[in-house]
Amino acid sequence: MPEGRSLDRLSDLSQAVSDIYAARAGIDRDAVRHPARPSGEPGALQAAFLKLNGQGRATGDADDRRRALTDETADLVAQLPLFARRQDIDPPDAIARIWGRALPKAAYAPPSLPPGVTEGATP
Repeated sequence: MPEGRSLDRLSDLSQAVSDIYAARAGIDRDAVRHPARPSGEPGALQAAFLKLNGQGRATGDADDRRRALTDETADLVAQLPLFARRQDIDPPDAIARIWGRALPKAAYAPPSLPPGVTEGATP
């Protein structure tokens, strides 16, 4: 992945913007705030997707609807690293553990699988 686009760097960006937003809006980001934010984003993403595909009340032209879908995708993706940080979850490790174990060893060799995890199990 090109420099500046790793999950850690994107997570840092999300955190910085979240900090600014919280300060401006006077939001106390307690233990409930982080899981609540990503849970609302799929609905907005779905609405943008439906509008783009002629299944919702469309506004703007096709480029506007495509941009809205892209923006909603970014909102959802940006919220997940904030949630993961709050819960002390390392997404790349979790993805490698869950998804990597389903691939043949020759196709993907995660840095290490946790004890008791075997390759070939389905996620």
